[in-house]
Amino acid sequence: RTDGPVVAGTYARKHVPAMSFTEVSTGSECDNIQPLASFDPGVDFAFVVPNLCNDMHDCSMATGDAFLRAFLPQVFDAPDWAHTLLVVSFDEGTSDAHGGGQVFTMVAREGLSGVTSSTVHDHYGLLRTIEDVFGLPCLGAACGAAPLDEFLP
Repeated sequence: RTDGPVVAGTYARKHVPAMSFTEVSTGSECDNIQPLASFDPGVDFAFVVPNLCNDMHDCSMATGDAFLRAFLPQVFDAPDWAHTLLVVSFDEGTSDAHGGGQVFTMVAREGLSGVTSSTVHDHYGLLRTIEDVFGLPCLGAACGAAPLDEFLP
């Protein structure tokens, strides 16, 4: 079965952190976790996790590129694009610099073009940004992380 654009692959539950919380995995919140093929760009928050082929763990970069070419227009062409912050980030680098190596991260929103950050950002900073946008208290290491404020309107 293809779980989103491009090719079928092995879905890894471990890549959906919310499923590690029993309140989510055994409660009604679990209904909010949908297959990528059911992606709705109109929701207030979406944490999209491609399968292990489309995320380039088990397949080529060309496959991952094809996935992004098929998936990203769903976001860019959505009626709410003007109010959307899109972050595409990989979870692995080729070294252990800064606690995990340098990973590619792309931030997109309407009106943002050609911005390159000189700030070292990490996954904790992304979490901090999400917490700040939704008015949530910070968790653990995210409390000291630099949010991605420079990319927000």
